[in-house]
Amino acid sequence: MRAVAYGHSATDSIQEQQDLTDTAVVCASFGADPARIAANSEGISAQLKQDLFADFYLIEMLPVTGKSAYPERLLSRLHHVPVAGSDKTEDLFQKESLFNIGWRAALNHHKYDYFIFTDADIYSPRHNWFRSIRAKLLENPSLAVQGFRMVLDTLDD
Repeated sequence: MRAVAYGHSATDSIQEQQDLTDTAVVCASFGADPARIAANSEGISAQLKQDLFADFYLIEMLPVTGKSAYPERLLSRLHHVPVAGSDKTEDLFQKESLFNIGWRAALNHHKYDYFIFTDADIYSPRHNWFRSIRAKLLENPSLAVQGFRMVLDTLDD
């Protein structure tokens, strides 16, 4: 029923559908600067509006305080995987390590066939962006798919 509730059913009548997805979206976040968290929150919120039925994992390197910098209303909509940070890791680029942690956390939750790795602060205005990436993976599962050619900063327009 979850697939129907989120509008991810391939049909318009209520019938038996897969309730578990084969795709996980893994998103990494580090640093707790308010401007970064605001940009990331906007990006994650937009990513959660994608029309692909997928589980979303936010892997967050926690600030020294040990508390998530994200609002609870956002965290309640995804799988949050907090990773303890320290003053030695604060604001360092940790993306690849966090992607690996997220990949393992997702596999511990469910045996996904496909993974989409993304930055927290980017999104596409096309609601089929993740579905398009997954379609490329379905065509050839050995591919690594780059989901964009260029990222535009809305402040630089």
